[in-house]
Amino acid sequence: MEELRAQAPDATASPGCGCGCGTVGLHVPDGLPASTAESPVPVEGTVVGPRDEPVGGLLLFVEHGRLAGLEVYPLDDEPLPLPRVDRVRWS
Repeated sequence: MEELRAQAPDATASPGCGCGCGTVGLHVPDGLPASTAESPVPVEGTVVGPRDEPVGGLLLFVEHGRLAGLEVYPLDDEPLPLPRVDRVRWS
């Protein structure tokens, strides 16, 4: 997991889905150490709404030891945009 943390500052993002959700593709430059973590990485993130109620969650994906994507998923049928940092509760 330390390798993934080391990749994060140099990672760039691109749109990852066409449905309007906040899912992004992640791209890490060559030369950084690869991780042995499997995908999806167990990221425990809950997205909360204005009244602090859960409205979705986050999944982090890895391919070939590199950060590859961050999926934002809703708890209902509506796409969930990329949440503000203060709307994510990490456990």
